[in-house]
Amino acid sequence: MDRDSTLYALLHYAILLVAIFAVLGGLELVSEDVPFWLGLSIAVAIGILYPSIVRGMGVAPEQWE
Repeated sequence: MDRDSTLYALLHYAILLVAIFAVLGGLELVSEDVPFWLGLSIAVAIGILYPSIVRGMGVAPEQWE
């Protein structure tokens, strides 16, 4: 897939959203009462770390470089 295409960037944004929902969903399964601020902090951390990890792997969209 062409790394400079908009579709490729949208794919990564979709993966990012799925990762956030999966982690928060798993956290809800383990602990039924998750404070709002903890969930928000985890979502922000994933949102910040994901692009860095993807850049390090060399598969980031050109728009993120």
